[in-house]
Amino acid sequence: MKNYIIYFIILLLATYSCEDDIKLNLNPDSPVMVVNALAGNDSLVRVHVSLSKQLHNNNNNNNNNNVQTTLADATLSIYEEGKLLGKLKKTEDAWYEIQSRFQADLNYRVEVNHPKYKSISAETRIPSEVKISHCEMTKNETAYHFQLQFQDKSYSKDYYMILLYAVTNEVINGENYQQNSLLSYYSEDIIFKDNLLENTTNLDQNLLRGSLGFSDHNKSGEKFDIKFYAPIQVPPYEIKVFKVKLLHISRDYFAYERSKRMISNREDMPIYKKINLHSNINGGAGIFAGYTLNEWEITD
Repeated sequence: MKNYIIYFIILLLATYSCEDDIKLNLNPDSPVMVVNALAGNDSLVRVHVSLSKQLHNNNNNNNNNNVQTTLADATLSIYEEGKLLGKLKKTEDAWYEIQSRFQADLNYRVEVNHPKYKSISAETRIPSEVKISHCEMTKNETAYHFQLQFQDKSYSKDYYMILLYAVTNEVINGENYQQNSLLSYYSEDIIFKDNLLENTTNLDQNLLRGSLGFSDHNKSGEKFDIKFYAPIQVPPYEIKVFKVKLLHISRDYFAYERSKRMISNREDMPIYKKINLHSNINGGAGIFAGYTLNEWEITD
């Protein structure tokens, strides 16, 4: 009986700890273009283009086995509701930009062409803006405590993300500069623990620790009341203003953030299962997704 138990443990370890770190479902001998763009109503549309490389290189004499390399000579077009919005112009380091912002409740499509590689495309719909109805902050000796409220939309499946920024003043060479710093926060709210794209398991929950995304699963059309806290830094620094940002994100954005978080957390686990990095790119890899943002400022 003891031998059977040992055999079962070995089999379990082999099942969950082998295979690739990230499965892209690509032919390793046929590079494809990779697009990365997460844009919203608060900034210009910027798209990064790279080229996939062979994931596993069996030739020991060849050290050039990077997963991706930048691609700065592609042609990108953005369509809004089926009509050409414009061509993206190349900026620095393979970034492409257009002097436009995504608008709520509209559909967008990006097409990427290159003379050497297969053309790729992707589509996304920008969610409507969801406004924060109330947000407040209290403070004790160890942490800033926040309470955020907003009304979820009815009759739709919605996905969200909360970002917390601290605005501080820094003096550099006698000049005052305003600095916006993204803060880590923590929450025991069930909303962060009960929102999976598939059936929830203890392993999935552990892999999702630190994820900032959540959905209106079992709460569609209800009022959300979320509590979270950010530890006070040691030594503390003076914070003038907090910015609490509520992002109403697309389903692809939600799935991408969660899969990326799970892959990152898996590195700390002795056993794990294979995870696919979510992609919505037709003919290639990467992510093209959007959001709308609503912001609430709190003065300390």
